[in-house]
Amino acid sequence: FRLMSINKILFALSLIFSFTMVFGQKNEFRPGMGFGMYAMNDLRTLLKQSAEGSSVGLKTTEEFPPYYTYHFDVIYYVSPKIGVGLTSGVYSTGARNSIADYSGRYNEDITAKALNLGLIGVFKDSLKNDLFYGLELCSGLKMSDLQFESKIKLNDIDYSDESKMDFTGNGWWVEPRVRFGWNLNKSFTWSTYAGYEFHFKNKMTMKENSQSNLLGKIDWSGFRFGVCISFILNN
Repeated sequence: FRLMSINKILFALSLIFSFTMVFGQKNEFRPGMGFGMYAMNDLRTLLKQSAEGSSVGLKTTEEFPPYYTYHFDVIYYVSPKIGVGLTSGVYSTGARNSIADYSGRYNEDITAKALNLGLIGVFKDSLKNDLFYGLELCSGLKMSDLQFESKIKLNDIDYSDESKMDFTGNGWWVEPRVRFGWNLNKSFTWSTYAGYEFHFKNKMTMKENSQSNLLGKIDWSGFRFGVCISFILNN
């Protein structure tokens, strides 16, 4: 099982490459990493209901914590202050119900990953001493994968078993950001940003049976923070 299909990532990279070939006057290539917080209200409810309905005393030990994000943007500047381009990002988080003692262990795990692919609009202006600020608006398609996995291990009789269910779904998102940075030289900049992603939560469909949907919807809404090193290419 591969939560983040390599085909999706290759598709995103091919679009970004095509964009740079068409718009080749002044491009900013902006890789970065950051930190994301995620609402996941429906999945939190499913997790809680599973624990409360358990006859073996399951407890929620992990509940969709904030986690690292990775992103890559390509921006074409139509003027010194205005840019448009493509944005992409990879996100992940998870949750767990668990119980363990001397006789064995039982886990219920939810693993979630997503790929963002969309458009970005940028307003960028100078401050003092090579500093700058920016206002950005991003929006696009979010491709999500979920895996539900249960594992049991009994020590006394050396028994173990596991089962998995895989779900997938697509939705839309929009994220306003504010950015502050420093022009290191004519070709490189360093910046940090904060934003909030509004995800229009979507249903998740079982991969093995497209007629079967998850009871709850996935919701990646939350704050985003990150840092970037940009390369400016002037042709």
